[in-house]
Amino acid sequence: MRSRFLLIILAFLYTGYVHGQPPDTSRTTGRLESRLLSLTDRYGSVLNRPMLAADLAEVGALFNATYTDSLAAAQERFSNANQAFISADKGLRGVASYTDNFNGGLEELGFIYKRGFNLGVDWNALSSGFLEYKYAARQLRFQDQLNRLISQESDATVLQLTTQRIQSIFDEDINNKRRFLLQFVKEHESVARELFLNRYILWEELLKLRNSGHQLEMSIMGSSSSEKMSRKPRCFTDSLPFFQLREHEYLRQVQTRVEIDSLLKLNGQIGRYKLPYWREVNLKPYVRYNLIYYDASRARDFVSAGFMLSAPLISRKKTRHELQQTSDVELRTRVATMKKDNYWQANQLIALYRAKLSDCTATFHQGLVLEEQLRQEQIKRTSSDPDYSPLNTLSLIKLWLENDIQLTLQKKDLYLLLARMSVLTRDLSPAAYGVVYVPEVLKFSPSLKRDKSLYIWSHSFSSLELPQLAKELTNGGYNRVLLALDQNDTLKLKALDLIGLLQGKDIGVHLMMANNGWIDPKKRDQLMNDLQYNLSVPGIAGIHLDVEPHTLPVWDERRQELYRNYVSMVEAVFGGLSGKGLALSVSIPVSYDMQYLQRINRFVDRVYLMAYEHPDAAYIIRKASEEVALFRSKVTIALSVTDYQSVTAMDNLIEELEKLGGFSSFAVHDYRRLQELKSK
Repeated sequence: MRSRFLLIILAFLYTGYVHGQPPDTSRTTGRLESRLLSLTDRYGSVLNRPMLAADLAEVGALFNATYTDSLAAAQERFSNANQAFISADKGLRGVASYTDNFNGGLEELGFIYKRGFNLGVDWNALSSGFLEYKYAARQLRFQDQLNRLISQESDATVLQLTTQRIQSIFDEDINNKRRFLLQFVKEHESVARELFLNRYILWEELLKLRNSGHQLEMSIMGSSSSEKMSRKPRCFTDSLPFFQLREHEYLRQVQTRVEIDSLLKLNGQIGRYKLPYWREVNLKPYVRYNLIYYDASRARDFVSAGFMLSAPLISRKKTRHELQQTSDVELRTRVATMKKDNYWQANQLIALYRAKLSDCTATFHQGLVLEEQLRQEQIKRTSSDPDYSPLNTLSLIKLWLENDIQLTLQKKDLYLLLARMSVLTRDLSPAAYGVVYVPEVLKFSPSLKRDKSLYIWSHSFSSLELPQLAKELTNGGYNRVLLALDQNDTLKLKALDLIGLLQGKDIGVHLMMANNGWIDPKKRDQLMNDLQYNLSVPGIAGIHLDVEPHTLPVWDERRQELYRNYVSMVEAVFGGLSGKGLALSVSIPVSYDMQYLQRINRFVDRVYLMAYEHPDAAYIIRKASEEVALFRSKVTIALSVTDYQSVTAMDNLIEELEKLGGFSSFAVHDYRRLQELKSK
C-alpha cells in the first residue's frame, strides 16, 4: 500500500514537470529550509580543529615505547645468561671405558688381558677447557656488543613494533572520524531525498551522497556502532605536532650513529681473546681407576694418573697479527658501506618527508579556507543576508569533515615515515632532529559582498553619463562590468574614463567581444585584430567572449563542426592573452556537449551560464548541475531581465537560487533592459 502511494506521488510530480507546470513548492520550501537549518546547527557547531599542540613527551612515548626497552633488556639478559653458561664450565669430564679382547693371543703370559674396565676424571685446563671457556665468554660479550651496534635486525624489530603502535593509534582515530562523517552523511541523505522529490536537486546528486555513505561504511574497520555522537570525537592524534626536519642535524646523527673507533676497540678485544697462541695448547691432567681381568691369573686393579700436553710446533704470531688487521679492515669496510647506504637512504627519506609535509600543509590550509567559508556563512545567516545557503553550508561541513580525515591520514603517513627515519639515528624520538612545525595561518578578507556582473552593450554605453553609471554600479553591488566597444574609438576613450572612475571601487571592466561570425576559422585574423584592439585599452581586467553558435541557422546540421570551431576560437583568444595577466570568460547556454565543455574549461577563468527563458529555481539548478560539477567556482548564473515582470521577481529568484542551489555569483543581462524594468 505504501509503495503504491509513493508511485502516485511520483506520477503526480512527473505529470507536473511534463506539462511545464511544476507543483507548488511554497508549502514545502519552509519545511525543507527548517530541516536544512537544523542539520547545519547540529553539525556546524561541533566542528573544531584543536590547536596543534607541541606535546613532545607524548611523541617521545610514541617512539620510545616500553616494549622496545623490554626487548633490549631481554636481549641483554639472554646474552649475559649465555656468557654465564659458557664460563661456568670447569672443564671436568667423567670418563668410563670397557674393553673385551676376543683373541687370547699372549694372554697366558700376561701381555694381553681378556677384558678391562676403567673409570676416571679428566680436567681440560687450556684448549677446550676451564681457562678457554672463561675467555670465550668474554669474547662472546664483546661480540654481542659489536653485533648490537651494527646489526640491522634489532633496528628492524624496533621499527616493526613502533610502526604497529603508530598505525594502531591513528587507525582508531580515523575510524572514529569516519563514523562521525557517516552519521552526518546519513542525516544529510534523508533531507536530500526530500529535496530530490521536490526537484531541487538531481538524482545524480542524491546518488553521489548515497554512494559516499556506502564507501564510508566499507572503509570503517570493525562493526559500525549505532550509538549517535553528539560532537566530533576527541582524538589523541590531533594533539600530535608536525615536525620540520633539521636536515643537517639529522644527517649528522645518521653518520655518527655508529662510531668506528668504538667498534675497532670492541673488535680488538674480540681478537685479544680469540687469537692468542695458548688457546691452541691442550693440557689435560687425568686420574684413572683400572680393573683388568685375565684368564691365566686373577683380576688386578690399580690407580693411574698423568697428563697430556699438545701444542702447535710452529708459532703463527705473524699470521695472527695479519688476521687481526684483516678483521679490522673488513669491519671498517662494512661500516663505511653501511654509512653510505644509510646516508643515501636518509636523503631519500628527507625528500619524501618534505613532499608529505607539503601535502599536509596544503590540506591544513584547505581546512582553514573551509572554516573561513563556514564562518562567513554563519555571519550571513545571523545577519539575515539573502546570500546565505544552508545547502552550501552542508556541502562545506562535509568537505571539512573529509578534509579532517585526509589530514589525519597524511599525518599518519608522516609519523610512519618518522619511524623509518628514526632507526637510522641513535635517538629514536624525532624531537632530537626536528622542531615543531605549525603551518602558517591564512589571513582572510572579511568582505562578504555578493559577486555580481552587468552586461553593457555599446549602443547603451554611448549614451550613458559616466558618473551616474559609476554610482549605479557601486550602489547595485556589482564588481564586474562586461562592456562592448565594437572597435569604436570614441567608446574606447569613454571606457578609459570609466576605468578611472571605478578605480579603487573593486569593480573590474571586462571588454566584451560579441560576433557570431568569428566562429568561422576563416575569420580568425579578424578575431585576433579585435582582440588586439581591446587589449590596447589599459586598465582592463579581462576579455569576455559572447559568441553563440547555437543561434546560427546551421546549428542542427553542423553542430559538431561548430563545437570544434568554438573550442578552437576560445583557445586562440586564450593564446592571445598569454602572459598578460588578464582573465578570460565566456557566455554559454546550459545545453552544450560535455566533452567540449571539458576542453573549454582548460582555457577560461569564468563561465557565464545563460539561464534564460526559464525563471524557475528548481529548473535552473537541475539544468545547470553538470556545468556546475565541471566548472565549480568558475560558474556565474546569467539572468535575462526580459524573463521577469519586476526587479523584485528577479531578486526573489536569485535569493532562492542562493538558498537552495548554493550559487553566489550572478550576472544581469543587460543594463538598458534593467533600467526599463526599474521604470515600470
